[in-house]
Amino acid sequence: MFENNQRRLFEEIEGIERDNIIPDADESIQLWSAIWGQSVQYNEEAEWLKYLEEDLADVERQNDIKVTTEMMKKRL
Repeated sequence: MFENNQRRLFEEIEGIERDNIIPDADESIQLWSAIWGQSVQYNEEAEWLKYLEEDLADVERQNDIKVTTEMMKKRL
C-alpha cells in the first residue's frame, strides 16, 4: 500500500476512517448539467482577451486527439 496509496496507508495507521460515499448518478447528472449544460454569452471584446491572444500568437494549435475503443482496450 505504501507504493500505491501512501495517504490511505497513513490514514489506516492513524486510525482515520474514511466514508466511502458512492455518488448518486442522478444527482451527479443534475449537478454537471446545471454547470455545463447552459450556454452563456461572454464579452468577446474584453480587453484582457486581446492581450491573451497576443501572448499566445506564437503557440501552435494542438491537433485533436481521437480516442478509439481499441486504444482504450489496449491501455486497460
